[in-house]
Amino acid sequence: MGKFNCVSSCSFTRTFRNTLTTRQSWTAKVQGLTALVTPSLITLNPGESKAVKVTVSSGSLAQTGAFSFGKLVLAPSGGDVAQPVLRLPIAVAVQPAKLALEPAQVALTLPAGGSGAVNFRSRNLGGVSLDYQIDNNGSGGRTLVTQSINPARNGFYAARFTDPATRGRASLAADDFTLGDPTGIASIVANGFVLGGGSLTNAANLDWSIFRDVNGNPEGNPETTPQLAVWRYTAAPNSAGVSINGGTIRLNLATAGQNANLAAGRYWLVVSARSPSATAWAWFGSLEGDNVLRTISVAANGTGNWAAAAGQAGMSYSLDASNTCGATWIGAPNRAFGRIAGGGAVDSQVQINTAGLAAGNYVGYICVASNDASRPKAALRVALTVTPAP
Repeated sequence: MGKFNCVSSCSFTRTFRNTLTTRQSWTAKVQGLTALVTPSLITLNPGESKAVKVTVSSGSLAQTGAFSFGKLVLAPSGGDVAQPVLRLPIAVAVQPAKLALEPAQVALTLPAGGSGAVNFRSRNLGGVSLDYQIDNNGSGGRTLVTQSINPARNGFYAARFTDPATRGRASLAADDFTLGDPTGIASIVANGFVLGGGSLTNAANLDWSIFRDVNGNPEGNPETTPQLAVWRYTAAPNSAGVSINGGTIRLNLATAGQNANLAAGRYWLVVSARSPSATAWAWFGSLEGDNVLRTISVAANGTGNWAAAAGQAGMSYSLDASNTCGATWIGAPNRAFGRIAGGGAVDSQVQINTAGLAAGNYVGYICVASNDASRPKAALRVALTVTPAP
């Protein structure tokens, strides 16, 4: 018996039949979880069946999405007490609150000295209730890029080799992303796989580099021109802020003590591992992206140039960002706070006022704080175009 999202309580019904040739009784109870069993005593004639309902109370369970385990135990209590004890496993989880802002960004055009509104929806994708508040102080997070793994599960080398005589010094891949306004990078997740049955935990180090775009290519690479990166971080696989799950590499910049604050513009992300070529890390490709990615092979003598790569729309990775909340022209919401049940949604409207603004383009962020532990404050990008006053 199992339930992925058991909020407050959940019930299971199972039917038991007496296969013996004599009348038999069993007592039923749950071990390992708080639960009510109805009926708790079953007495059945030969061939007779009865339904048993198990109601699990999940109020004391961690609201993290992790499973908790127990079992329904039926022990003989009358008739042939030598009959074996029956045990049925139970697994239940309580999904945490999960906030999604819809749409992820909005755009509007207003005349100078005018007013309007931004409409958006806050949705709870989780199980337990989400408590939210529109809070335009501090900073909020948002997803910049999310590109899934190509179902073909192939990709490109993304390694700096410890045995350059075998395959050269490095074989790397890069994918581009564009920022419309100053943005801080909060986390990077790159999905890949390790060749030869190796493990990323044995890599000498991992490297994350972001390069400016120069004429459609990264300005440098982490093997021969690392100094050209606008931001770079190299760390051991067991360093703070770094987590490894199979071939997936995650970096939480705040936990790692890193700041990657980038100006508006086009950039290239390069993620790599230093290891022997036989157990090199490869970065999965993706069917999502702008069909613009680059690869480079750095020879033992250090030569090599970035070149266009085919066969993928992009690399499989995600970038989460952090942006400053609010703007002088972002006003009050019609609904500042509230609670959203699991699977529910609430529509909100925030006033926009262009008084004092010159004609031009502006960007600001409406931020929503909540009990979503994965992103305590989410940011909604607002692109405002101000036209001359009529």
